[in-house]
Amino acid sequence: MNALQAQSPSVDTRLAEPNLRLRVGGHVVDVGALRVVSNPDAARLSSKAVAVLIELVRNAGDTVTRDRFLDVVWKDRVTTPDVLTQAIKELRRALDADGAATCIETIPKVGYRLVAPVQVIDADRPVPGASSSASIASTVGADTTAGAAPDRGLPSTPPARSWRLPFALAGAAVLLAGLSMLAWHARGTAKSQGSASWRATQIHALTSDPGPERRPHISPDGSRIAFGVSEPDTNIGRIVVRTLEQSRLVRLTTDGPGYEWVPVWSPDGTRIAYQTMTNASDCMLHVAVSLGGGVRDVGRCRVYSSTYYDWTPDGRGLLTADHEAEDKPNLKLLVLDLDSGARRYLDYARDARDQDLEGRYSPDGRHIAFRRGIAPYSDLYMMGADGSDVHALTHLASSIHGFAWTRDGTALVFASDHAGSMALYVVDAASGDVHALGVSPAQWPDAARATDAMVYEIPRAHSTLSRVPLDGATPSAPQALSRSTGSDFDPQLSPAGDRVAFVSDRSGQPQVWLQDIASDAAIALTDAADVTTVSPRWSRDGSTLVMIENTAGRRRLVEMDLASRQRRVLSRADENVLEVAAGAANDTYIWVVDVPGEDNRLVRVRHPRRADEQRDSIARSVSNVDFDNADAALYFSPRVVGGGVYRAAFDQGEAVLVPREVPMRQGRWRIAAGELWYFSDLTEKTAKLNAFDLASGRDREVATLDAILLDTAFSVLPDRKGVILAPSDRDDTDVGMLKLERRAYAD
Repeated sequence: MNALQAQSPSVDTRLAEPNLRLRVGGHVVDVGALRVVSNPDAARLSSKAVAVLIELVRNAGDTVTRDRFLDVVWKDRVTTPDVLTQAIKELRRALDADGAATCIETIPKVGYRLVAPVQVIDADRPVPGASSSASIASTVGADTTAGAAPDRGLPSTPPARSWRLPFALAGAAVLLAGLSMLAWHARGTAKSQGSASWRATQIHALTSDPGPERRPHISPDGSRIAFGVSEPDTNIGRIVVRTLEQSRLVRLTTDGPGYEWVPVWSPDGTRIAYQTMTNASDCMLHVAVSLGGGVRDVGRCRVYSSTYYDWTPDGRGLLTADHEAEDKPNLKLLVLDLDSGARRYLDYARDARDQDLEGRYSPDGRHIAFRRGIAPYSDLYMMGADGSDVHALTHLASSIHGFAWTRDGTALVFASDHAGSMALYVVDAASGDVHALGVSPAQWPDAARATDAMVYEIPRAHSTLSRVPLDGATPSAPQALSRSTGSDFDPQLSPAGDRVAFVSDRSGQPQVWLQDIASDAAIALTDAADVTTVSPRWSRDGSTLVMIENTAGRRRLVEMDLASRQRRVLSRADENVLEVAAGAANDTYIWVVDVPGEDNRLVRVRHPRRADEQRDSIARSVSNVDFDNADAALYFSPRVVGGGVYRAAFDQGEAVLVPREVPMRQGRWRIAAGELWYFSDLTEKTAKLNAFDLASGRDREVATLDAILLDTAFSVLPDRKGVILAPSDRDDTDVGMLKLERRAYAD
């Protein structure tokens, strides 16, 4: 038993007292108000940051492991390990004036330890306020530094009048329950009615017609929905409107030359903004009367793949994003004035490399949520409508397919694949807590303002692992390699060209499968019930596969020996691996690691998790990665629009970056014998495949594939006379609806 555990048991009783206040080092923390009252300039603490502080105080002087924090503070929540890092940063900003870790010590690769003295402030003592510096000095300054080591501020013995508290589990539970009742919306907005437990009810499909119904949006009053459909004969997309009850579809516009989609209702429900596309680079924004007709052009979409928009609260403009300048590939939020056509970029804190898009105003117009990061690595951010207080809401680095504010503006519902399949989640706007709604597959949610109704896409596309020959002027139709009732994704051809590793949900959730091309036999390589496995990549000799295991949002890298089926974890416990490629030799890999609060990093790792492991940092802010066996070089592209492709050669010393600008690409690309193969144009029914010679700069059209490609991952056969991919043989995506219920707990 240590000295902390020998304290009075009456401490537990005191934890249940209202208006609990703690003195931590030189500061006073008002637990109920989520405030460091002795630091009036500090932002209000999130409830999770205070919960982390309580766990530190409960174990004052001892190390609390990262797993312990996640198990206690984020119990039953879908999280990534960096939520703890963010909470620690938040506490340090509030408790350490000079930024030094004088209150909370980091124990590398283990966890954190509270090294400041702690005291419960008596209820009858005055509470120092933000405007009372004299009170702060008299209350805090007398004994908080007593016994502190002069170089680190560590207490050598507990101060005479201070308690260092061994909070019992029961006491911590009482306190955390109290904290959950005091959530505040968006760091300083109006107080909510307590924390909430969200659940989806009345889940059902609104449409069931053959063919896809896409990107549904619900009117503000919750009475009508608008979505896109495809004409059976021409496959041209059209916007239609219908009531929530079963009713006929009403065309929003007359026939036009472009593919129409992404309808968005104005705040008063009288107009609908939408976009049309005539090809991959020609996009136009329009506004139409929601009852039909009255269409007018309002602006050109310069980046089709990144065109998202929301109405300004006054209905006079659209919030969208674009390049700030021709020579700047980053995306920045802007407001397009519908009357004048003027474009005003928002003024807010951001890095020059940030890719910000998909802005959404809160129901009261006081905040803007947006997505930062081009797919597949995005997170949700939030700021004031005036550009103040920019901060991350999620730390997932995942594909995010749409989000919407809840009716009361206290949370966001979003679609993400961070835990496997695309599903709906709720993130609290004040605390950043994320939990699943249990609705999957689902994407592109949208919420009404006057009711609790939400609509969303139900993906119903079926994709099959296939081979497409490229040995003729007109390519043959895709030839199925392995048929099943499930859908297949991300095919990766072995170096010898005789086997394909791919991801399939035919067993119920995404797992890695292996297809033998000669025998047409497919077997499952992974089948863990609580773990989804994705991104299979071959070693150079084809003897092993490396893949990413995903459990509760934590992604680790695993190597599998195909002969023995033995598995070995390659990544470190604190790493969140986003993407991987095999290296120039066996037991050498290149993977992309998510770094909380920073750009991701591309690292080369030799002999991972072995005594002679070596690591080299190659680049930051990376998206697609591929390794070419022919020249033993790595190729990757930066996370910017039109950022080109880079080559990293490993034959001599450190990697050398050789940029080569390539034409606009859509989706994944692959390197085959010095050529970069990519899709230059994707339409409803076809996909144009190109090959770009990285040495000469010559670009050639390989073929136009007669295929629906919702997943753009593919592999090129060794003789380059065919490709392996997973086209969709049908797309029956429907519109779903649910009621989002919020159950607040009374104090």
